[in-house]
Amino acid sequence: MVAEQFLKIFDLGSSDIAALRALTVEQLLPAELELRAKMAGEGVPRLTVTVPVIDGKTIPELPIEAIKRGSASSIPMLVGTCLEEWKLLGAVDLDLPKLDEAGLVRRCQNFIPAEHVPGLIEAHRSARAKRGATTSPADIYTAIQTDFMFRVPAARLVEAQYHHNQSAYNYLFTWKSPILDGILGACHALDLGFLFGTYDDSFCGSGPAADTLARNIQDAWLAFAHTGDPSCESIGTWPPYGERRETMMLGEECHTEEAPYEEERRAWDFLPDVFTEKIRTS
Repeated sequence: MVAEQFLKIFDLGSSDIAALRALTVEQLLPAELELRAKMAGEGVPRLTVTVPVIDGKTIPELPIEAIKRGSASSIPMLVGTCLEEWKLLGAVDLDLPKLDEAGLVRRCQNFIPAEHVPGLIEAHRSARAKRGATTSPADIYTAIQTDFMFRVPAARLVEAQYHHNQSAYNYLFTWKSPILDGILGACHALDLGFLFGTYDDSFCGSGPAADTLARNIQDAWLAFAHTGDPSCESIGTWPPYGERRETMMLGEECHTEEAPYEEERRAWDFLPDVFTEKIRTS
């Protein structure tokens, strides 16, 4: 379906191979944006409408399946996400603040098998309520999209590596952006400023705590690059991911927790890898 819509944008057929190869970057980029709009469901931007194709040759199989079989068993991994990734991406969704329960269900059914949607919604709402977090339909949708697009794929990757007895280190970035009275939370890309030392007053925040977080992250990443282990003097011992799901929490205070936000993560165990399944079938 994606290929059909793409061909329609240029008024081409599947046999027009020469014309497809002649398309320039200047033509392809706006076409990709148009394709996202065409493929979007209700309120759901298709950020990954064009994806790698498992052709059995250049990409012989899904990477996660190869890793589960040990293709990266000799490579240490450092894997993690931000706590509220989708808050940045959802900021451009003008309809999100008005979302009701029925709309929440419809949106989730655009990317999750319908029979699993009620359970996922309830798991996220229950877990957030126990922590005293907000539980509006918009909040639940943002949390589910964060898990679907980012945290669950990352968790499955680090689990696959751990089961091959190779060191894998997991983190969750929890520092919240101060911009717009904190509406973006610990959002997508917020960690990059701390990693590269470009954090600022507005988007990232500043001050002694921000300086400490940046030093901890940079020292840990450098240690990992040198030794394959992110433990270092500034952040302390960073245990590898294991049966207790040890995770380094990167925020105002850096510390290790076992199985953070486990109720939400566990709710996804009942689903197939729906994100990578879209790659297989696109």
